[in-house]
Amino acid sequence: ITFGTTSKCDVWVDDVQVAGPAGLHVSFRLNSTLRAEDGVGTSNSVNITIESPGAHLAVNAAAAAAVGLHLKIPLSFIGEALSSYLPQDMRLQVQTSGSLTVIDDCYNANPLSMNAALDVLAKSLGRGR
Repeated sequence: ITFGTTSKCDVWVDDVQVAGPAGLHVSFRLNSTLRAEDGVGTSNSVNITIESPGAHLAVNAAAAAAVGLHLKIPLSFIGEALSSYLPQDMRLQVQTSGSLTVIDDCYNANPLSMNAALDVLAKSLGRGR
């Protein structure tokens, strides 16, 4: 099973809407050759909300969905599980205190994760520092 951002993949990210520091809304689609039994008939798409602001997480979620589908887990369950994702400590955690918002990404392990964190920061609305 393949995953990615184009319809050539079995599982692909169809749409990503960044909701600021609150997270993102992601829509996945399944290739016509791949269908997931979903309790009542079949489904070829699922929409999820990830409570972390990094758009790069959409492809990671597609990878997790592909694994779940390979294991014959219904797409609706996969969607519920992905929507319950919470970031680990110090990994793009958004914390607020009064009018202040802090994006805690102290645990940056590599240049790609640092770039993703800077992308989140650049897309965040804010005043001052």
